[in-house]
Amino acid sequence: MNFKQASAFIGLLATSTIALSTAPAQAFNFASGNLSGCATGGTSCTTNDGFTITATGGTLESKTVNGVTGVGVGNQTVVAEINAGESIDLLLPGGSGILASLDLGFMYQPGVFSDQVLEKAIVTTNTGLMGYLTVQNDTKALWEVAGLGISQTLTALSSSTQSGGGLYSILNPFGNNVVSSVRLEPSVYNSVATDYRNSDFSLMGAQAERAVPEPTTLAGLGIVAGLLAASRRRKANAAS
Repeated sequence: MNFKQASAFIGLLATSTIALSTAPAQAFNFASGNLSGCATGGTSCTTNDGFTITATGGTLESKTVNGVTGVGVGNQTVVAEINAGESIDLLLPGGSGILASLDLGFMYQPGVFSDQVLEKAIVTTNTGLMGYLTVQNDTKALWEVAGLGISQTLTALSSSTQSGGGLYSILNPFGNNVVSSVRLEPSVYNSVATDYRNSDFSLMGAQAERAVPEPTTLAGLGIVAGLLAASRRRKANAAS
């Protein structure tokens, strides 16, 4: 393989999709009542597993409803939920990775806790992907990411009823796409006042996996790099 061929090949590898595997998952679970080292009352905290959670529009607050615990923002009508004009940013451990699961709760339907809408959450990645979680009935919610063609019905871990926690777990919400962070905010219905009757919800948990290149991919890159170095040495020797 001459210098030009090696350069072209390594360039092809650099611009191609590199096969990825995942390192052990890191996770937190507020829903069980364990705040995982994330003390509320400030605007930012870090969980025991390294997720950084930052509130906009107020301080981080927690609450428990029907045995389910979540963290939201404490400034608006519904304390410890993410209301209109508020958001929570979730930064993955290590700066980036694959979001393996995302748990959102206190998502209800008309007639439950004075709600007048099928509550809807917006989840936006730092890369611009946008997903929507919308309550459908007592035990179902719809997760959609138009940019990835994802549309899946989720079954509640705790029902969206007066006796439940309105808890849903979204597995691989953005597939195997690597992200650094996601922003959580409510989708506001213009037909309803922006208070306790509109969309609001809380963060219950998340799991992330670090994406790392497959060993075979690294080996291939190493071989090409070695060939490129050898080609350079031969050209240098020929010129001397």
